[in-house]
Amino acid sequence: MYFICRMKRNSEAYNKLIEMVRRYCNQKYNMNLEDLGELKRLRNLLDEKLSISTLQRVFMGTNKKQQKVNDTTLDILAQFIGYNNVDDCLCKNNEQSCNVSHFC
Repeated sequence: MYFICRMKRNSEAYNKLIEMVRRYCNQKYNMNLEDLGELKRLRNLLDEKLSISTLQRVFMGTNKKQQKVNDTTLDILAQFIGYNNVDDCLCKNNEQSCNVSHFC
């Protein structure tokens, strides 16, 4: 059985991942992900494409009604910064024991 995690946008794990992506983009590409043009640039750098509206929701906080983000979106972002997936990223950067269910 395949478990789909939809991480809450206000969770600590979500915020940690997004901050890691922001820092990576800033350091490696001198990108500010609060700018629509930079989100378009990021989209072109990703191996798998995400829509601009998804990137705006993730990095600019648009569409506050949508409280959760699909694991696929987070996997793409985690892979972009060098991890296998979002679970790998959070587990390797979490000092506590890793139980993926508590990230959702």
